[in-house]
Amino acid sequence: MGIITISFPISINNRLNNVEFFVNNFFISEDIIHYLKKIGDLERLISKVSLGKVNPRELIMLRRGLDAIKSIKDILLNCDSESLKVYGNQLALCEDLNNRLSAEIDEEALWQYQKVM
Repeated sequence: MGIITISFPISINNRLNNVEFFVNNFFISEDIIHYLKKIGDLERLISKVSLGKVNPRELIMLRRGLDAIKSIKDILLNCDSESLKVYGNQLALCEDLNNRLSAEIDEEALWQYQKVM
């Protein structure tokens, strides 16, 4: 019980410091919000991939989400908050998957195909 009571205030203070950082750094907050909106429901997309029931449009959404995660990671790693840098270091980029999606999906061809349909 003692460990929880000692670490709990530290956790709360870290969260408060992170909130204060975002309040004081409006443009960084707006950039992160912008990229978070691009991520979509990655958990659903990943489960569809694992089941083999994903379509090309969803693969493009997955790639865009991975690109957004990379942008968020870059922002967090370059900010002045050590606790946010820790979060940035924890973000997995899935570079192999992202590179394969980028190489194998012709986004322009997909959009042209959908216009014809």
